[in-house]
Amino acid sequence: MENNSEKYPRGIEVAVGPFILNDKDELLLFTSPKWKNEWIVPGGHVDPGETLEDAVIRETKEEIGVDIEVIEQFNISQSFVSPPEFKRNAHFLFIDFVAKLKSDKFVFNDEISDYKWWPLEDVIASDNVKQTCRNAAKKLKIWLSNRK
Repeated sequence: MENNSEKYPRGIEVAVGPFILNDKDELLLFTSPKWKNEWIVPGGHVDPGETLEDAVIRETKEEIGVDIEVIEQFNISQSFVSPPEFKRNAHFLFIDFVAKLKSDKFVFNDEISDYKWWPLEDVIASDNVKQTCRNAAKKLKIWLSNRK
């Protein structure tokens, strides 16, 4: 059996992401050179001592320069990645939140290349969207149908 602590020296990395919806229930996605320019949600690591909600608000502000309103956590998933998909081997635990923008004056950091509003069906069907985002979008669609 492979020693996973050698393959994943940072251990399990907890990351949060906002699934930001507009009034038409379209999802805001971004491209990032960090992720082979696939379409993804913004987000990142939770700092020690930080709540999940505070982390998703902070990471969103750092990456796209806007404040969000966190509505609800709706998904937890994990992913094992390595180059060329990601810059290093990593075992991620993703915790996803439904969110709304408080403003739309984006100021991107160097982790973001482009953005676009996507209908959920297009997110689910597109090979250009990161697989973890497509899977979460399926759960988001169910979450939305349960709220109506």
